[in-house]
Amino acid sequence: MRIATGGYAHETNSFGSIQVDKQILLKTLRRGKEAYFRSFSGVGSSNGGLIDEARELDIELIPTLRATMIPCGPSKQAVFEEFRDEMVELLWQAHCEKPLDGIALCMHGAGVAEGYPDLEGEILRAVRSKFGREIPIGIALDLHGNISPEMVEYADIICGYKCYPHVDGYETGRTMLKLLHDMILRGSRYGKALVRLPWHIAPAFCTLCHYTPHAPPPQFH
Repeated sequence: MRIATGGYAHETNSFGSIQVDKQILLKTLRRGKEAYFRSFSGVGSSNGGLIDEARELDIELIPTLRATMIPCGPSKQAVFEEFRDEMVELLWQAHCEKPLDGIALCMHGAGVAEGYPDLEGEILRAVRSKFGREIPIGIALDLHGNISPEMVEYADIICGYKCYPHVDGYETGRTMLKLLHDMILRGSRYGKALVRLPWHIAPAFCTLCHYTPHAPPPQFH
């Protein structure tokens, strides 16, 4: 089974004055297999979870383009569009070399770029525009992600962190890939729905959660 991965992960403060420019992007850009596995193997992140789950399920994981920016203002439009287009093209090249069975993206969920208030929805739209509806897509998101109708429309599987502090990114990546793997084997998609709950959670909160050996426990002061 061949599954390609990539992602543009940015927790955006749309009021922030510092924008993601090419210099900021290049600091965390990982292109291709060597850079991806060197950066994320053995790491307690969603990408580290993808790598370990792929090995356990005997999946050929094909990295394309990955970036994780510091939280700040929106991405510059040209920077985001260049990344989006290159990632989609690399996914397509991998598919042309040998057909992909699925696509697994690790992003954030609260990304904003100039002209694109729903950055993740736009990336998913672009991937779907290139691949059509045949190939299933899974996405792993941060707990602080904003789930949009576009994300639900274009992605088949959406998994988010459940813990704050975020000690379950690794498990989230593994869960997303496991669900994607099961969907591919079944040959049918899961049902999905977006439901807006009538509450607002205050920003100052903490969940009680289990710790994992893949991520250090948070320090409380």
